[in-house]
Amino acid sequence: FLKSFFLFRNQILCFSDSHELKIIEGKSQNKLFFRLFSKIGVDKFLYFERPVNPKYFGQASSDPKSVSTSLLDLIALVGSYFVGAAKIENEDTLNMAEELIGFKLDYNRYLRQLKSYRMLACILFKVYKPKFVFISEYYNLFYMAICYEAARVGIPTIEFQHGIINGEHPAYNFYNSKIVSNYLPKYFASFGQKFIDSLGSRSFIPVENMIVVGHSYLTFIKNDKNKIDFSNS
Repeated sequence: FLKSFFLFRNQILCFSDSHELKIIEGKSQNKLFFRLFSKIGVDKFLYFERPVNPKYFGQASSDPKSVSTSLLDLIALVGSYFVGAAKIENEDTLNMAEELIGFKLDYNRYLRQLKSYRMLACILFKVYKPKFVFISEYYNLFYMAICYEAARVGIPTIEFQHGIINGEHPAYNFYNSKIVSNYLPKYFASFGQKFIDSLGSRSFIPVENMIVVGHSYLTFIKNDKNKIDFSNS
């Protein structure tokens, strides 16, 4: 952990989750980024991985210079107890809506955690000074904070498609606004044009910022279907 974490000035920071791990070419690798690591050069990357599923705890990625985010998540959680409560405009309207639907959301807790993650992301960018940031999905508090702080300091963020998206996926279908866009990636790398077309006018980011990069793992399966170990599938 320390050896990877303190290798400063990596050109690209990658953030993903352990459920993206697959056994590829005999190693536990991230199915979204493994081809990038080999083509661009693994020395250009520092890879942060979140152990989001209990079955993956202790099953670290084989990718060089990989760092578990467990300690970072703990720091952000503890830090959230020391940041001030968020100021919300028209909070009384929000409270009325909660009473109307009979559902209470502890939004201040989430907003404090988001602020704590933003502070952590700010430190990471000051330390590493990356040229690009890659993520596997934007919609968790850590990655939203990553997108926000990267945009604030002018670092491009690129989300790589991690699964099926279409016009029914709530995380990718809504009318963008200036407030929301602060927490979204700048670019989206898609498996294929049909996924981009399926979002239509309600795309979460401008269509012109979406690019087709293909699906490296499916290509690997097609080319090496007789050599795959499905034990991690």
